[in-house]
Amino acid sequence: MSSKVAAEQPFPTFSDLLRAVIVARVSLEAAPRKQTQTYNLGPNPEAPARTYEFFARLGFAPTELGASSSIIPLEHAERGAVALIRAPSTLIPRAGVEVRARDKAQQTLLDEIIQDHQQELSGG
Repeated sequence: MSSKVAAEQPFPTFSDLLRAVIVARVSLEAAPRKQTQTYNLGPNPEAPARTYEFFARLGFAPTELGASSSIIPLEHAERGAVALIRAPSTLIPRAGVEVRARDKAQQTLLDEIIQDHQQELSGG
């Protein structure tokens, strides 16, 4: 008995995998890791688009690092904050967002805003 099964690819291309790793390292390793907040947005494939629009309304803009099909890095220069929006994939089947601000007060403010809107972002 035999069968042919296609291997699952968590990233469409090797370039997407590298970009995801590099963006996460460059964006989030600049400040203490314990200051990063991670939010699970569930398996809804529309969550990354909703989250992108939400952060754009807050004044975040795409970084110079560029986006891939799996990760969208955003930054807010005035708040000194970075956000990484992650799309669901076969490796991690849920969307998510990681947020870090350089200033603890800004981090607290962003955390409260996201927690207030987390249900809306996840599509629930």
